[in-house]
Amino acid sequence: MGLTEFPDEYDEEIGRKVYGWSELELRICVEDDKIVSIACYDECWYRGINLISTDISKAIECIGSDPEDNPEDFDVGGET
Repeated sequence: MGLTEFPDEYDEEIGRKVYGWSELELRICVEDDKIVSIACYDECWYRGINLISTDISKAIECIGSDPEDNPEDFDVGGET
């Protein structure tokens, strides 16, 4: 897939490794050989839609899930 390891972004205490593509500003965090999170900073294409720039109702329709029905699926990683 052409992923690059980013050892300077590893979280050794948790045992998390980070992979991604620099030019796309995408990071895939892995613990125990399983993906635990994906961070997209410029674009996040899913089913032909860039979720980062789309209206939230269109994103919910594309994903097929509503944050009120499945709040654990919609951790945006920020403080409220």
